[in-house]
Amino acid sequence: MRRSGIGLSILAVACVTAMLAAQDAEPKAGEERSIEIADGVKVVLCYIPAGKATLGSPASEKGRNDDEKEHDYESKGYWLGKYEVTQDQWEAVMGSNPSAFRAGGDGEAEVAGMKTGTHPVEGVSWNDCQKFLSKVNG
Repeated sequence: MRRSGIGLSILAVACVTAMLAAQDAEPKAGEERSIEIADGVKVVLCYIPAGKATLGSPASEKGRNDDEKEHDYESKGYWLGKYEVTQDQWEAVMGSNPSAFRAGGDGEAEVAGMKTGTHPVEGVSWNDCQKFLSKVNG
């Protein structure tokens, strides 16, 4: 079974929220900050301010499931990774690169001759991401 890398751009949220919250001023919407996640390896984060939204779908929507009831949601402000976590960033933190689309990976023929270190890491599970966060938070 192939694992997805979807959501890796948000994993920076959990690893830096407390770190950045300790800084002085309230950040502005879209403000960017760069933090080091491994020796000499940085990620760029953007601030997303608190907000409100209605989630789910109206009862009248065709094909709606029972678990899609409309409800209000209010978020706190948070930091979001501006870019997906790259293969180089993942390897710097975890010590290995699980991506298929790299030299030596199952998809290497599709990326032959490319430098894939700046490509998004893929082939990681939710649990892999939790381990990544744990290491970043050290």
